[in-house]
Amino acid sequence: MDKPPSMDLIRSGHDINYLARTGILGMTQSLSGPLTGKLAMAHAPAKLGGKDLEPGHHVLCGTFPCNDVYKTLDGRFITVGALEPKFGTAWTKALGVPDLSAQAFARGKHGKTVKQKPSEIFASKTAAEWKRFLEDKDLMCEVVQMRLSSRA
Repeated sequence: MDKPPSMDLIRSGHDINYLARTGILGMTQSLSGPLTGKLAMAHAPAKLGGKDLEPGHHVLCGTFPCNDVYKTLDGRFITVGALEPKFGTAWTKALGVPDLSAQAFARGKHGKTVKQKPSEIFASKTAAEWKRFLEDKDLMCEVVQMRLSSRA
């Protein structure tokens, strides 16, 4: 009987998750964390819907609670790329805060307030603990790997 594929190979994700899983995001880390906004803007089109994009104001730049990088207890990082409602519901439910899924795209001051709860939760466990927690789940979350890997 064939061995089933590793969850790493079949888990859903977005750019932020793939960059974390392969170690590319970890290679961009500064003292304040991975440079998600700069990386995303480097790969984003210059215009979206006829409007110029500004760093930090695009969905791929950590603007929203459902698409950002959060710090873990041991100072490492975990990504959330839950842009679709079903994944927004899944990751907030798994973290024990299902009411946050309705605020996944909060911006500005409200967005910062919404991010506080997942920030506290992700900061309560180490990267290794989060990796074990995510092993059998498809939540659009990835621990940021600190080495480059050819396996996505």
